[in-house]
Amino acid sequence: MKLKLGIVLLFMYTGAFANDLQYVRVQLEWKYQFEFAGFIAAKELGYYREVGLDVDLVEYEPAVDNILSLIQGDADYVVHNSNLVVHGGHIAPVVVLATYFQRSPLIFVTHPSIRTPGDLVGKRIMGTTDEFRYSSLALLLNHFYVNSTNSDVREHTFSIDDFIQGKVDAMSAFRSNQLYELDRLGVSYNVIDPADYGFVSSAVSVLATQNAVVQNPEQPQRFVEATNRGWQYALDNVDEVINMILQRYSQQKSAEALRYEAAVSEQMMQLDLFPLGATSDELGQRIFKQLKRSGLLHADEQYKQYTLDTLLAKLGQEMQLSPSQRQYVLDKGELTACIQGDNLPLEAFQSQAYVGIVAELLQAAFRRDVPVPLRVHPVASGESWQEALSLGRCDFVSMAVANGKDKNFFYSREYLQQPLLLATSIDTLFVSDLHRLSQRTIGTVNDEPILERLRATYPELKFVPQDDSRDALTAVANGELFGYIDESSVIANQIQKTYSDSLKIGATLGQGIGFAMAVAQGNNELLEILDGVAARISSDELAIQRAYNNWVSLRNETAFDYTLFWQIFAGVAVAGAFLFINNLRLRRLSHQLLTMSITDSLTGVGNRARADQLLRSAHRDLKKGAPGCGLILCDIDHFKTINDTHGHQVGDVILKEFAATLLSAMRSDAEICRWGGEEFLILIRETDEHGLQVLADRLRTCIAETTFSAGLKVTASFGFGMQNPNISIDRNITNIDDALYQAKNSGRNCAVAADIH
Repeated sequence: MKLKLGIVLLFMYTGAFANDLQYVRVQLEWKYQFEFAGFIAAKELGYYREVGLDVDLVEYEPAVDNILSLIQGDADYVVHNSNLVVHGGHIAPVVVLATYFQRSPLIFVTHPSIRTPGDLVGKRIMGTTDEFRYSSLALLLNHFYVNSTNSDVREHTFSIDDFIQGKVDAMSAFRSNQLYELDRLGVSYNVIDPADYGFVSSAVSVLATQNAVVQNPEQPQRFVEATNRGWQYALDNVDEVINMILQRYSQQKSAEALRYEAAVSEQMMQLDLFPLGATSDELGQRIFKQLKRSGLLHADEQYKQYTLDTLLAKLGQEMQLSPSQRQYVLDKGELTACIQGDNLPLEAFQSQAYVGIVAELLQAAFRRDVPVPLRVHPVASGESWQEALSLGRCDFVSMAVANGKDKNFFYSREYLQQPLLLATSIDTLFVSDLHRLSQRTIGTVNDEPILERLRATYPELKFVPQDDSRDALTAVANGELFGYIDESSVIANQIQKTYSDSLKIGATLGQGIGFAMAVAQGNNELLEILDGVAARISSDELAIQRAYNNWVSLRNETAFDYTLFWQIFAGVAVAGAFLFINNLRLRRLSHQLLTMSITDSLTGVGNRARADQLLRSAHRDLKKGAPGCGLILCDIDHFKTINDTHGHQVGDVILKEFAATLLSAMRSDAEICRWGGEEFLILIRETDEHGLQVLADRLRTCIAETTFSAGLKVTASFGFGMQNPNISIDRNITNIDDALYQAKNSGRNCAVAADIH
């Protein structure tokens, strides 16, 4: 992999870094062994320190979701056994910095009688949850129709004894590990390798988040360069590095086992075909297509995977001003933008600061490309931006909708698009066709081009322009308007913040709003400059993603179902992220809006709407014979006292930390939602009563042992039980709530099982 930071520069940095090391936490995918020899050698030989890094290599822990740790910032880098990372059914927003095993050693070890993947049907198969979901093993099983319905698929115990003793017929394994032990013990076995059937994957890939690379692109380059040196040394000095592992890291494997692992590792690296650490976007696309074809990704998921080089190339693009353009802005000294009203999360002027998604994008573009400051002029109440611009109160308008009929203004190209949404009362049925709303009175954003377009498309409707989105939504909630149409971010943000109990997204329109910058007629020099700025913004998906992340409460994960990249709340098509100029990007932003609509804005976990979705889905699946589903309701003890004593701001922080603590102690596939106030609902599929009780006790203990902000110790009470498909969802929740009430009456800080019958 060609890096833009050369070795010479790295050594120039050494002296400057010597006294100012940056701490870096690297989460490994497994235990200390030769699989990570390059990282261990780079640390022990001082290669990381030479490039200014104090690296902490953290061994695998079963309770830690590595990718979630990376996304949440608990780890700076993660070593992962694939170069395409799927989390919650979606492609995670990560960058592949380097890949060291070009072929994955992940295989199935089977009883000698099992020769082909088709022979696995009806057999006992042991593997990890993630392996059964998104790995090359999952693709192999899916292709040969081997699943939990027709076979006994069980969680890995990480012990070969289960295979040796005949408790399972097949287990996932690494060529570099378990085969050595089986051969040493003289156990007969067969190997089924996904690569032999066309399902090729890589392993030992170093990952970082896109945001981390964008904010500090130099550090990952230094980290990879030092790691490459470590790997080269480890391959050239196998016995020496094995001694490092045994003496300073782990004696879990013998020297002979590590030597066997080293030989297999070098085979998997395929150094005769690939440079050390090389990344392959082509392989990522191939795996994506296989996952998509197999139905293991959400239907609307789009390929989005960066390698370090492609991301750095994207960041390195610069807008060039012509000499006359540069002189124009220098003569001006500054450029002033008119903004109108409070249009958060897009833009607003609050506490003497220009804030919002558009504000962040424009400010970043000006800092990067325009050599003069950007100033803001809030348009006075009752005055339009057209009047303000005509009177010379500003040089351009930051957020305008192009109107071809208005000859007094010129417009830059569009730099951001948002779909139009219709907000309705929560009791209104989803509107599949606005033409059916004949004679209904619908409020709209007060923008003439949008009004003209709506009136031309829906002549049978009565549209009433509204100056303030919050007043308009209040009118919908009070029944004074049937609905209100505005761009997606404004509506989703307002519903989430203020109207979650009374309004919903009732329809998505087949058209969107394209935002551009406007200048007075004749100001061609400035128009050309702004046109370049707009082009830069619209092409920089990462910058748009960061801005949305900063101004819209999203989890992703997790579940971002981070992918729903997603269908809009109540049935609208959804997919995630951010909107660009074409229909595909419009749909992807719509997907993200579903996540906005089902995410609690304070804690980042699911909201009540998400909880209702999960409960309905689980109840339906249980009726179809799905494995057991457990429910937990938990409530923070004496939370009112916290608010009364320390204030609501501290209370809000405690709620966020409480939710984060629950997440850290749960399985990655468990779902948590804020049920109301300080009460949370947790839903866990594929569990039983014993597993549910163990989890409830673990969560209770974890909360009690955590020190929260302001040095506060907090406890919580828990009610739990299995969801019963033979009674209503409401009855299920009532039973769990009764158990929670019993826990409260029993002195709090305890977990009580519900009567689910």
